[in-house]
Amino acid sequence: MQSYLENSVSMPVARTGREQKQSSRLCLTAECIHASSSILEAMDESADPCEDFYQFACGRWGAHNPLNPDMSGLDTLALLKNEMRRVFKDLLEAPITDRDGRSAGQAKIFYKSCINETAAEIKKEKPLLELLSSLKLKWPNVGEAPHANSTVSNDLENFDWHDTLIEFRRLKFETFFQVFSQADQLDSSSRILQLDQQEPLIPSVDFSTARGKKQIEAYHSMMVLAAELLGANRTQAIDDMKHVVLFEIKMRTFLESSEKRRNFTAINHRMTLAEINEFVPELRIHKLVDAIFERKFAPNTSLVVYAPTYLKKLNDLISNTPKRTLANYMGWRVVYFLMNFLDRRFVSLRQRYTNVVTGTTHPIPRWRLCVTLVNINLGMVTGAMFLKNHYSPWMKASAEMMIRDIREAFLENLSDLDWMDSSTKQSAIRKALAMNFKVAYPDEILDQNWLERNHKVVFTTDNIFENIIRVSKFRHLKELETLGKENDLRRWLMTPGTVNAFYTRTGNFITLPAAILQPPMFHPSYPPAKNYGGIGVVIGHEITHGFDDKGRQFDEHGNLKQWWQHEALQRFKDKARCMIEQYSGYRVKEINMMINGFKTQGENIADNGGIMQSYTAFRRRQDELKSTKIRLPGVNFTDEQLFFLTYAQIWCSSSTIERAIQDVRFSDHTAPRYRVIGALSNSKEFSTAYRCPIGSPMNPRRKCSVW
Repeated sequence: MQSYLENSVSMPVARTGREQKQSSRLCLTAECIHASSSILEAMDESADPCEDFYQFACGRWGAHNPLNPDMSGLDTLALLKNEMRRVFKDLLEAPITDRDGRSAGQAKIFYKSCINETAAEIKKEKPLLELLSSLKLKWPNVGEAPHANSTVSNDLENFDWHDTLIEFRRLKFETFFQVFSQADQLDSSSRILQLDQQEPLIPSVDFSTARGKKQIEAYHSMMVLAAELLGANRTQAIDDMKHVVLFEIKMRTFLESSEKRRNFTAINHRMTLAEINEFVPELRIHKLVDAIFERKFAPNTSLVVYAPTYLKKLNDLISNTPKRTLANYMGWRVVYFLMNFLDRRFVSLRQRYTNVVTGTTHPIPRWRLCVTLVNINLGMVTGAMFLKNHYSPWMKASAEMMIRDIREAFLENLSDLDWMDSSTKQSAIRKALAMNFKVAYPDEILDQNWLERNHKVVFTTDNIFENIIRVSKFRHLKELETLGKENDLRRWLMTPGTVNAFYTRTGNFITLPAAILQPPMFHPSYPPAKNYGGIGVVIGHEITHGFDDKGRQFDEHGNLKQWWQHEALQRFKDKARCMIEQYSGYRVKEINMMINGFKTQGENIADNGGIMQSYTAFRRRQDELKSTKIRLPGVNFTDEQLFFLTYAQIWCSSSTIERAIQDVRFSDHTAPRYRVIGALSNSKEFSTAYRCPIGSPMNPRRKCSVW
């Protein structure tokens, strides 16, 4: 292996820390040099790190990473996602060869059919109309057809929204509510039918503001203009689409908020098919699941109903809504999702609306839409293509070593907790030890025979809509294969090309795909401070999710179970309340909105815990390395300072005003600036590293901690 450690030097005085004289080695790999450049160009060294560490770490990041006109937001992970999209673009646009195998060849054909704008301009709306027809639906359905050859229809005599819903669901289109088979929260080894609410397409806005009214007007205008492109009379379309808008607004008022859905015991309602049929007769749930899953379920079959109040209100709404409005709503969902794959008239129409809602000014390039479409539907195939061409197995091995370190650190910190009784602590230790990690990729993905067996779908070269139908039917058949079987906890729920990490409560496992296990988050040649401050904090974050306000409700097997002693649970809630109050005190100045500390508590607990666990592991690793310290060129900080600087720079970001408002209103994550300030101001180790005086903004006297 090529040596990446060169030039033994003496560590200089840290800019904001204590003097530290010790032997170190300079990392001069391409990855380390690029990391140094990125770190330094993002910083605003004129800022005081003890006053505003986000400004210190990220003050010049936006100048070097301008927000493209087709993007509403950008951060370090978004940059990595963009890089991965370009990798997939190159892979999918490469000529098909014998080395590809059938599955990769079909992925390239699927992509080619999507990227073909010439075909889209020639065919115009015809493929959309054919798809709607196959779904037993015409759109728009208006009061009067404007001329004899119109594509619209006012003949609804034979329309049954429920029959159309069945066809929709077989193609993975959700409309009024969600029905699916997933892991049973009470027994994660089995699967059970489940019902949940479905968000309408209409944006959730504050109707009292000019911005909110403008977004609703833009949404209605897009619907009307799309109807006109398909032959509708404008006056009639304005009225008919207004009824759809009002229908969607009512649907949105029925939704239970994310805050109310944090207690899983409270929302895990069990009913039989006979009971749910009686509860919401208009929805005909028993008939629906029989048709979707192609079997006859007994009336006493149990299912989980997460949102019974929503379903009850929806039942009454549908009962009192004209067929025409229901048909227009259902057809509109198909049109909306597929507009970007039509000709430029529809693409421009969708973009004008997107500009208003997100603050972007340019359309997303078609190739990016097509890469996303292929990855969503054939993610294991494209993941295998990425691994074979761009990923080294030793990256996986290095990451697995870090995972062991950080889990051990979590167990060490857990053992030292003074607020948890021994019984609850032992249960927590068992859960941490039982936690499974899916790292980089599933081994079977490198088996060409496995790929071929599990991706038996054939595409056409020139019809993206036909291909969407084919791949949707393929995914539906894969869903049917799991019904009635044990839940396979070994199965990957994320694909290797996904830039993210995720903790799955039902199953108690963490997935770290290959795409996030690469620069700038991780590289084996990086100094430990950068790796542990980057991907290490992400690993610690996901481990801590197993013990946040949601994760703590599940035991070591991933089953919904109360395993806490009463006093320990009360102490946990008190500690969580400290963070809720802390983060609720942050105001995002650019939009004059307060952070919702209750809604974001799970992510905030995970951020704070992730830093603690990874820092503990990092210090242990540093002690083991002793004389072999590794340093980045030109980055004259102590190792401890670099750890916290690396964490902060994960969240360097910029966004449009519209995106910032949406994130504060709906995201479970705190706004980036306060993810940095909130977590680091709670860290005693951070204040020590940067010598922040007690009482300074980054070292407040009152600190919150849970794990």
